This record gives sequence, structure tokens and C-alpha cells, in this order.
Amino acid sequence: MVLLRVPVSCFRCREVVDRSQTLVAGKRYECFSCYKQLKNSPWLIGQKLPEKLELYCECCRYRFKSKKLVCPYCDKEDRVIRGQIEMSDLL
Repeated sequence: MVLLRVPVSCFRCREVVDRSQTLVAGKRYECFSCYKQLKNSPWLIGQKLPEKLELYCECCRYRFKSKKLVCPYCDKEDRVIRGQIEMSDLL
């Protein structure tokens, strides 16, 4: 197997590095130095993770809980609202 040396930019520090020297996070690349700095950062210790929110998509009428404001069913974010939606509200 041959590895191609493709230059990509780290999404944190914007430094151009080889693709083989990065971690892939979705469609973004993160260099190892940024990963190590963020992993060992003292401000992360004791920080609470974001909680899941009750969300509702007005486009496809889908209720869900998520940390992101993007509908997992239709993948739209412009019609997602926060709050608890009851069935009587929909009728």
C-alpha cells in the first residue's frame, strides 16, 4: 500500500502538514501537536460537557435530543427550534 503525501491544513492552527501526520475529525484535519495541547490542557479538567437539548424540526416534524442544532432526519438546521413540543401543539 502506498501512502500519498497530500498537504492539508490543520483546522485549529491552520498549519499545512502531511495528511499522514493528522487526525481526521469528520471532514476536518487536526495535527498531532494541536491534539496533544488540547488533550493536556488544564482548562478541560473539570469542564462540563454540553448537555443534550430537547429539539424539534419544523420541516420534517421530528422530535429529538441532541447537542447540535441539526436535524438528524433531514440534515437541516434552519428549521430546528429548542423547547419541549407537545402533541397538542402540533395539532
